[in-house]
Formats: sequence, structure tokens, C-alpha cells
Amino acid sequence: MTVTMANPDFNPAGVAHLVRTALEKGDLAGAVDLCRTLNQQAPEYAPGWLLASEIALALGNGDNALALAQRAARLGPDTRIGLQMVRCLRQLSRYQEGREAALAIGTLDQRGPGSDRAWLLTELGCYEAAAGQYRHLLSLYPEDAGLHYSLATVLRYLGELDGAEQALDTAIALDPEDDDAWYLRSSLRRQSEARHHIDTLQLTIAKRDRPCPALHYALAKEWEDLGCHDAAFESLATGAAQRRAQIPYQVEQDLEIMAAIAEQFGPDTQPRPTPSGPVPIFVLGLPRTGSTLVERILDAHPGCHGAGELNDFAQLMSRQARQQARQQGRALRSTKALVAQSAQLDFAALGQAYLASLPPEAAAAPMFVDKMPLNFLYVGLILRALPQARIVHVRRHPVATGYAIYKQWFDRAYPFSYDLTELGRYYQGYHELMAHWARCHPGRIHHLDYEALVDEPQETVRALLGHCGLPWDEQVLAFNRNPSASTTASAAQVRQPLYRDARDLWRHYEGQLAPLIQTLEKAGLLGQGATKPV
Repeated sequence: MTVTMANPDFNPAGVAHLVRTALEKGDLAGAVDLCRTLNQQAPEYAPGWLLASEIALALGNGDNALALAQRAARLGPDTRIGLQMVRCLRQLSRYQEGREAALAIGTLDQRGPGSDRAWLLTELGCYEAAAGQYRHLLSLYPEDAGLHYSLATVLRYLGELDGAEQALDTAIALDPEDDDAWYLRSSLRRQSEARHHIDTLQLTIAKRDRPCPALHYALAKEWEDLGCHDAAFESLATGAAQRRAQIPYQVEQDLEIMAAIAEQFGPDTQPRPTPSGPVPIFVLGLPRTGSTLVERILDAHPGCHGAGELNDFAQLMSRQARQQARQQGRALRSTKALVAQSAQLDFAALGQAYLASLPPEAAAAPMFVDKMPLNFLYVGLILRALPQARIVHVRRHPVATGYAIYKQWFDRAYPFSYDLTELGRYYQGYHELMAHWARCHPGRIHHLDYEALVDEPQETVRALLGHCGLPWDEQVLAFNRNPSASTTASAAQVRQPLYRDARDLWRHYEGQLAPLIQTLEKAGLLGQGATKPV
């Protein structure tokens, strides 16, 4: 392709390299200046417009990023440009177009672009196609440990747990330093006396000259599976302390934000228009309380689709609030400022944008489930933007909730989960906010207790379906035979029938959980002796 340049002595490839270097260093301002010069001097040089698209996407301007990628594509076909267009469509929540574009690219042989395509397919919910792309790459690059790990994550979503474990065995053999692979392998199934990894985990930890919290979490999980509770908690506490030391976090900031949310969103008596589209069911609360189980039960109903953990509501709210603030000549420099701005939104527009962002399967269903746990922060916003929404709050004994969160390796998520006192304080903030929502919206929130679901499943599920406006259907109790993918931390457990093993598991650790229990008792959230919630 011949490139016409304003300056014949201009070197577009050299400047493009400088733009890429600035992007990799996080120097967006420098990248913008260089890229502007590049595109002015070489307007027919497609890589320049691709870089401009990448910069726009990094700045959060998905519409502009897509337009720039489309301009690059008009200058000549390029796989990298096609992948960038998929990234833009994904950020814009145009899932169906993104899927079609990713599938149209076809299977790629190159390791980098092929991995990008597989990752995008995974993010867009095309798990079978993603697995196919990873398997194709592994046929060409069988020694790539990262590809084996990525294949395992997709197979886990699909419920192909034996295949996932085999892929992780290979990944660990090729790269024993991949701590996440060790943890994921331990989480796939219940370990047994005849088949576990405790010895190799202990040897690996002993050889480490660095903190390895994920390995301690993996070891704790396997000790617990074997009923060795003291050893399990010792490993867990070590891993949690190591991870907590790695992250800057102040629980007070989260508590202040929850208080600010409650202050901004009180009772809502104003009539709200109902946007057209399917009826959303928001299953929310804290993680590890049974929300995935509830979603799978609802997904097994023929009138409902389980859409998984969607980030769209919070992202759209934040995007619209920041855009509105810019139009008002203000910048939102804190989360509390974002909360205040969100109270001024066009709620009807927010609700319509959320429904427009849905994956195609959810958009086509009469009802769908969004089970993002932290949507408990946005109940006031949700009911203003989507007055037809059903809210299902899944809760569990406070200490059982705390222990279930504490023992889960979340890595970059839920920073309050690595210290028992902080966990108890966060639970108090969550409890107070949910009590606020219940007062503000009486009758709108269905509180479902995990213990009741385990002890009296049929009666509890009937009440759940009644709140959602769904008729009784026997299929809902056979949720474990549901073949649809699950991307949550419970992806392995949801393939099993309803079981009671985890109900009171925390009682094995009542002494070790003293900091959590004392924090909850001080807040008045436990009855005497930590035996029952208040």
C-alpha cells in the first residue's frame, strides 16, 4: 500500500513506535501528541489510526475509538484492527456485534493476536469458540504454559472440569511459578485422601523466596477438603496476611461511601416510567452467600435467563455521571462526588441504556438475572432506573458469610476479605445499607436466606419464584443439570446437587474467627454465643 504523506521525509513507522512506547509507559498525553502528528503527516497510514483508536479506548471514549478503528479498517485489512473493533464494541456493550466481529475474524495462528481473540470471545460469552481458538494455538505452541492456563479457565466455565484439570497439570509442569494455576487446580474438585496435591504444594511453598498467598489458599482448601481444619486455617491465615500486606486499602473509605449512598438515596415516591424490554432480576448481596446457586435455579426456569455477573449497570451509571459532570463544567475527583452526581442522573435514560447493553440471550428473554453481588450498593438507583426490576437479596449467617469470603482467593477483588476485623466492619456497613434499602422500598426486596434454601428448598424456591412473578416449574430444583456456562468462583460447585456441607462449616473455626465474631457482636449483629444472627 502506498502511503501519501504531507512531509516526504516523515517516518510514520518510527513515530508509530514512539506512540506505542508512550502507551506502554502509560504516558497518554505524550501518546496523544505524537499520534496527532503521525496522523496529520501520514493520513493514509492505517497503523496511525489504529493507535488513535487504542488511545481513545484507554481514555474511555468507546464511540470515538470505534470510529477511529473503522477509519483504519477502510485503509486496508488488518487482523489487529479487527480485534480493536471488537474491543470497542465490547466496551460499548454492543455484545452481539462484538461476537459477530470476533467470530468473523476466524481462527488465528499467531500467538499474540490469537490469544487476544480467544480472550475477547471469552469476555463476550463465546466459550466454545474461545476454547477452540486456545486449542488451535496449543497445537502450534504446546509449550506455552499461559495458553494451557487460559484454556483451563474456559473449560471450567463450561463445566468440563476434568479437561480443565489436565490443562492445569500441564500449565504447572511447564511453569511452576504460576501460583494462580495452582489455586485454580485445587478449586476444581473436592480433594480426597487418594488424590490431592498437599505434598507438592508444601514443597513448592517451602522453595518460594517470595510471598505466595494463592498457594497458601490452595493448600488451605485441600486441607479443609480432607477435614484437617487446624492445618487449613493456619494456611489460610498465612495466605490472607501475605495478600493483605500487598494491597493498599482502608475499610473506612468503603464505609464512608456506603453512608454517602444512603444519604443521597432515600425513599422514592416519584412515579417512574418503565423502559421497554425484559424484566431484570437483580440477585445481590455479599459474595459467597449463595447468589450463584440462586441464579442457576432461576436460569433453570424456562421463563428466565441467567446472564451472570454483569458490570453494565455500575459502568453505565459511572459513565453517565461523569459525562453529565463534564457538561456542567465539573470533574468528579472522588467516589463520594460520583455518588452525589449519580443522584442527578436521567434515571429513565440509565435504565434504557442498561437494557440496551444486555447480551443477546438476556435481551431476548422475558426475564433475566443479573447476579453482580455488589449491586447491593445501587438498589436505590436500580429501582429508579428500572422500576419493573425484581430485587433478590441473598443472605447468610454473618459468621458463615465472613468465613466463606475470607477463605476465597479473590486476588484483585474484594480487598476487605483479607483481614477478619476489616471483613466484620465491611459486613456491618453492608448490613446497614441493606436495612436502609428495606426501609426505603418496603416490599420491593425479597430476602432469601441461604440456610432456608438448603434446609427447605422447595418452599424457599416457591417464594423466590413468586416474588419474581414466575410460575412454579419442577426444572428449577434440577439446576445442577443446567448446561449453561458459569464464570463465578462457584463454577465447580454449581455442577453439584444442593448439599448442606458448607452450611455450618465455619463452626470448625469458631476460635480462630474470634476477630470477626467480636466485630460482629460489637455491632449487634450476632445473638449470644455467636450462634445466630440478629
